Amino acid sequence: MQSRLGLRDRLRVLAGYRVPLRDGVRMHGHLRVVHQDGTVLVDDHNDFVFAGLEALVDALQAAAYINAYKYVGFGTGTGVTEDADTALETELSGGTYARLTATQGEGDNARTYRLSGTWTNNSSSDPAVVTEYGVFSAATVGTMLTRYSTADPSPPGSKTVAVGETITITWDMALADA
Repeated sequence: MQSRLGLRDRLRVLAGYRVPLRDGVRMHGHLRVVHQDGTVLVDDHNDFVFAGLEALVDALQAAAYINAYKYVGFGTGTGVTEDADTALETELSGGTYARLTATQGEGDNARTYRLSGTWTNNSSSDPAVVTEYGVFSAATVGTMLTRYSTADPSPPGSKTVAVGETITITWDMALADA
């Protein structure tokens, strides 16, 4: 009788494994944005982009760089998140606009990476409605790890962040066995 095991399964049997083979690690992102008046602007899942996932693989090989993903960018782009995205569509930048340098920590468990912080609109004029958010490896430019757009499925309501107003970010990125 010929074996119906695939090459991967035969190698696992030869190596003595007794647990099912896993396909890898999955990452799930969740972004919560609250305006200073208490209005929830975003409370939804987000997508990881290829450039960010590839950069994580590189960072895992050089642990000194893994803690770089702590910069949250804000933008006014209206496109949906695509796997090939490498930047926000229309990031607010220049003048007094700056990416938020978020506080890093664990979320509700040790497998969740949490970024949190408060961003204040310090510009000299009101920006357009903030419609996209991204996590980057640097305060300017850098590699984008993940992006959320209000154009993605199930967008919440939007609101203009006026001069002096704040929004609070809590961005959870959970690692799970695939």
